[in-house]
Amino acid sequence: MGRTRAEQEFLQETRKRVVEYLTREGVPHGGVAKEPQWFVHPSVAIWAIRSGRVPGAIGWFAIAGDLPTDYISTAETADAREAVRKFAQRWAALARSMRERVPDPNLSVGSPEDWPQLSDLLQRRARLLAGYASDDGNWS
Repeated sequence: MGRTRAEQEFLQETRKRVVEYLTREGVPHGGVAKEPQWFVHPSVAIWAIRSGRVPGAIGWFAIAGDLPTDYISTAETADAREAVRKFAQRWAALARSMRERVPDPNLSVGSPEDWPQLSDLLQRRARLLAGYASDDGNWS
């Protein structure tokens, strides 16, 4: 079954966003896969990032879409479904920290003056991802 034009454009845009994000973050990698590991148009796409050290291995999973762009090491997660679950957990914890005005030493979204509004948005995205991860119908 082919993808719609809108899906193709969404995937091109999210892949581009991942590449730009990894470059900004200085993540040494072996490239972003040409096809996503998993996606739900127009919300989210999970991309495999090849290791820069181990040829042929996936070193990270990256997420992009109508949510923050982020990445996670395969040392923390074995597959795309688990990556979605881990992003949900990470973002829910970050949203709590933002609401409590406690900076996270490893993650940041926006500036502290924007945290009240952004924490709610991040929490909603975390719930959405948790729902996707727990629904077996998304992973058949």
